[in-house]
Amino acid sequence: MYGWASSTFWGVFDPSKVIPVVLLIGVMLLWSRWLRLGKWIATIGGLAYFTVAVLPMAAWITVPLENRFPAPENLPETVDGIILLGGSVSVGLSNSRGHVLANQNANRFFRFVTLTRLYPDARLVLTGAGGPYGRPTLLSEVELSIKILEIMGVDLTRVEVEGKSNNTYENAILTLDMVKPAAGQTWLLVTSAWHMPRAMGSFRHAGWDLIPVPSGYTTGGAAGWSLSFSMPQSGLEALSRGAHEWVGLVVYRLLGRTGELFPSSQAG
Repeated sequence: MYGWASSTFWGVFDPSKVIPVVLLIGVMLLWSRWLRLGKWIATIGGLAYFTVAVLPMAAWITVPLENRFPAPENLPETVDGIILLGGSVSVGLSNSRGHVLANQNANRFFRFVTLTRLYPDARLVLTGAGGPYGRPTLLSEVELSIKILEIMGVDLTRVEVEGKSNNTYENAILTLDMVKPAAGQTWLLVTSAWHMPRAMGSFRHAGWDLIPVPSGYTTGGAAGWSLSFSMPQSGLEALSRGAHEWVGLVVYRLLGRTGELFPSSQAG
């Protein structure tokens, strides 16, 4: 139910879809008897499109997310385990093309693999979706992720897989139930920097405080008022990603899936 509601809501309010649709509707109305209405709607859509292309709107909402959990300056000498959150493969494209294709979150794999070599005795856990869009004949997210880890030289006998979760909240509770970490153990959590607040909030609320190891930064750590021009579509995608994460934080707090609205490096 949650997955359906989430995808439906974001399908309607995703700015990367809303802004182009508003612009398109406005242009279409210009060729109808609702010319005046069309001018207003087209103007609003055009200004929104131009604003995303010129102003660093995506950076304004993404920088706070990526800065919330700084990368650790010094990692522990010993680590009991490392968790890699899924979401770094293109499931549809990989199945269509017949070979595994990573997406824009691929840096998670690089960070994880580096840590596996730094801590050769640590337990390794991959948590992600086990079924692709209800089509059991296709390779799932975790199956494709395993293939990438194998290509990158990871010893697959070390990797434990949690493949039933469909969102960050389930990543946390199902992984905790599977791993059953002992008191006092040290575990690392690898995910994209912009996703780390919601991930850490979910794991903490489940009763597991890990050391965050963010990866895949999309900003330089600061966002000013500089003007530039970039392709609107890339700006819309970045804006959509940041907005989705902020909405996720609010929804998770309202549903009691995290204990804080905006989790930070200082556990509350």
